Amino acid sequence: MNNIRQAVPADASRIAEIIIANYRVNFYPFFRDDEYYFKELNVADMASEYSANPEALNNTYVFDDGVIKGIIRLRGTEIEKLFVEPQFQSQGIGAGLLRFAAEEKGSRYLWALEYNKRAIAFYERNGFALTGERIIEDDVVPLLKMSKISGNTAADEDNAAEVFAELGERHLPQMTELYRSAFSGEPWYDDWNDERQLIEYVREISSSYNSLNFGLFIDGRLAALSIGMIRHWWEGTNYNIEEFCVCPGMQGKNTGTRFMGMIEAEIKKRGLSGIFLQTDSDKPAYGFYLKNGFRELDSHISLYKRLL
Repeated sequence: MNNIRQAVPADASRIAEIIIANYRVNFYPFFRDDEYYFKELNVADMASEYSANPEALNNTYVFDDGVIKGIIRLRGTEIEKLFVEPQFQSQGIGAGLLRFAAEEKGSRYLWALEYNKRAIAFYERNGFALTGERIIEDDVVPLLKMSKISGNTAADEDNAAEVFAELGERHLPQMTELYRSAFSGEPWYDDWNDERQLIEYVREISSSYNSLNFGLFIDGRLAALSIGMIRHWWEGTNYNIEEFCVCPGMQGKNTGTRFMGMIEAEIKKRGLSGIFLQTDSDKPAYGFYLKNGFRELDSHISLYKRLL
């Protein structure tokens, strides 16, 4: 891609300047470690490390239009570092480096600082999604895994372009559209002609306290959706599913069963006791849930009183 090239030893000092500037701007406010960020972390030492490490340079690419303004460092299919000089941000440089890594080098995933909401939003805008995986680095740094969800490259096709991810408020348009398409037709025939009512419904059930939503992306599109919340009860803490659906074009292809299996694995990993949901007994969904190991609660019944 234009202006992106492999790093060479002469770039080491500039690479170090960009990385350290970003560490101090983006990470220091969260950790407030003066000793590390303004003493241990310095351009001279980091530049020497790059100059003495051919492998690091071989895996680093720079955006250079006469001045090196951004860098990206790769390891296998992982994006290890992506930084743009603060003065040159919001000019498409970071997006270009990210696109280069995904399309030219087959990069598939990265780890983002949990506190850095701006970076997470940037990656989401550029085709990455949270997978639900979380690690603690050096005992204090919480990192969230994000994977590429676009299905436009050969690398995506080789990886089946299928990503399980936790969803948040930024995914509201995708969640709303999938929900509408799944429930407007057979066998539900829900009338969601009131666009505002639909948006507010999906927002209120997906953005409440303790909300926990999952999606399955296939070829870059949201193909299955679970909207729910963590619910504490005296018998244990469960995942309560408010809405579960698969886009019409993917139904009958085992997508729902695979998606439910992914949810169950994630719920177990989080130490939750089980999954609770409700459905209509005269719809195919009822048989689907029974087939996937759910059972009826004999003493449970839903009640409703109409007032208007």
